[in-house]
Amino acid sequence: STAADALLHALSYYPNDGTAGSGPELAVALAYRTAVTVLGGLVCAWFAPSRKLRLAIILGAIGVVPAVAGVIGMWSLGHNWYAISIAVLAIPSTALGGWLFIRFAR
Repeated sequence: STAADALLHALSYYPNDGTAGSGPELAVALAYRTAVTVLGGLVCAWFAPSRKLRLAIILGAIGVVPAVAGVIGMWSLGHNWYAISIAVLAIPSTALGGWLFIRFAR
């Protein structure tokens, strides 16, 4: 997702002055960050020797820690829905990735 951020900054879709983006810009960021998180859960399940879904969910739980730190750190910047959404979607997204791997790896 960092590469996508850099590309969208280079294309001037996101502001380059250090300010927070607008609501629609953050919705785009939330969409691709969620997709990357689902992909992370899928890759985790792929590499897991056993209990693939469980390990994908653990990955999401680990991701909640920095996401909550982001909520706290970004609270005064506005657009709190974005940071909260990142934290709330961490476990469901990795679980979805793990489930997709299990479902289609048969």
